[in-house]
Amino acid sequence: MNVPARLINKPALPTPSFTFYLLIFYAITALYLIPYGTFAYADSFIPILSIILLFELVFDRIKLNRIDLILILFLLLITFSVNFSLGRLADAFNMIALSLVCRNNYYLNRNFVFTIYWLSLGSIIYQLAFYRHPAFNIPVLSILDPNFSGFLMLLFFFFCFRNNFKIGLFISIACAFIFFSRAYLLSLFIFICIFIYEKCFTFIVKRQTVGLFINKLSFLLMILLANSLLLVMGTYFINNAETTSKQLGRTDLQRVTQIADESNLYRFQSNERIVRYLIKTPENALLGLPPNYDEEKLRLNLPAVTPHNGLLHLIFYRGIIFCSFYFLLLGRIIKRLYQPQKLKYLLALIVFSLFLHVAYFGPSLIFFVTTLATEPRVRG
Repeated sequence: MNVPARLINKPALPTPSFTFYLLIFYAITALYLIPYGTFAYADSFIPILSIILLFELVFDRIKLNRIDLILILFLLLITFSVNFSLGRLADAFNMIALSLVCRNNYYLNRNFVFTIYWLSLGSIIYQLAFYRHPAFNIPVLSILDPNFSGFLMLLFFFFCFRNNFKIGLFISIACAFIFFSRAYLLSLFIFICIFIYEKCFTFIVKRQTVGLFINKLSFLLMILLANSLLLVMGTYFINNAETTSKQLGRTDLQRVTQIADESNLYRFQSNERIVRYLIKTPENALLGLPPNYDEEKLRLNLPAVTPHNGLLHLIFYRGIIFCSFYFLLLGRIIKRLYQPQKLKYLLALIVFSLFLHVAYFGPSLIFFVTTLATEPRVRG
């Protein structure tokens, strides 16, 4: 029997835990299977996942690195002692669960992969057929926003690309031209460019100096560099760019190619004012907003209380102290899973996170990390 060359000398990978499968199912259910806003998925899933994870931790004796254990304990301490809320607890639990179960790259059961793929694909097609954006009258997912819909399709694109699901890939790319989300198109463009020149990128990453830069400083440094660059660009844009009208009803190519519009100006101004607000209120910057904060009073100082940026959003609501341990754990997870061919996934996610706030928490982060942690058994 002829064995394909790609499967020869391929190292055996461990079997994922039951919690790993449950995390994927939880993320898929929240992101695709249940229409947005119809079900409090976190309230139902997280207690069940907590009990199962605790049993696995005790009976399977999951071995924790000392640094991981210290970071987890500090994250729990901060969660329960400072501005406690269910949202903060959910974020901490998701990160701890990922840290405990994503210890290696895994092979998933192929039937499970096919099942969640077809369920998700069927739900996406249904949503595209029956949901419309209230202002643009274009097909969107049930979240009713082109950018949020684009982010969900980017994650689905990652999953389909990882498992070579061609129909899902086609629909994911087609949605980029249906939603006309600039962030989605830019993320896809970066992903595809790196894929096309992957041999060159892999060679660069494997070089000793650059390899240390990518693998040791890794994901966290890329996030910080990207956000620093965006802050500089945003400041320049606010002070120097001449804007055109927002054109709320436009959903064509002109909307995608028009950078200097009021929509982008509003986003940059919102982020800049939130940064200034955090500088003026160091307690909020360190500890995050209290759970009983006065939203109406906050709106008097800020044009928007939801930053259009993944990193800034977490700092604004959770605080620098919480985020420090949170992102250190995330960085260690990515470091364990990292391979040169995964660079395109990381960069595409970081680019999208510069313009949308949902990249680094909740089911979207779970789905992204578990997708990175799974290896396809067959590549067609």
